[in-house]
Amino acid sequence: MEIFSGAFGPYLVDRLYLELAELQEKLGKIIDHKAAIEQLSQWLQQFKDGDRCELVSKLIGDEKQSLDAEHKAFSEYWTPERSKRLRRQFARELKPTESVGRHKRLSTAEHG
Repeated sequence: MEIFSGAFGPYLVDRLYLELAELQEKLGKIIDHKAAIEQLSQWLQQFKDGDRCELVSKLIGDEKQSLDAEHKAFSEYWTPERSKRLRRQFARELKPTESVGRHKRLSTAEHG
């Protein structure tokens, strides 16, 4: 959307883009916590001494708590109603205009 923002109407750029950016931010937090848990778990398997294992285990626990909190927040944010509304808004904004359809018909007729 950033690259082709000039091709979209102001509502899509000003309003829907912000909603999409918020959705991306929330999903990014979830993915970041999952990635951290995976990386920390790999390190935990490599460490031999107890102090490092204890620290990494604590960090994994902290990340799991954060992940659970982000999942909960996302579930409250991303409701079926929000999903439907956003789909309707995108469909309305991306619907071809009459002038685009007319241009295609003329071009097809001209080229036979």
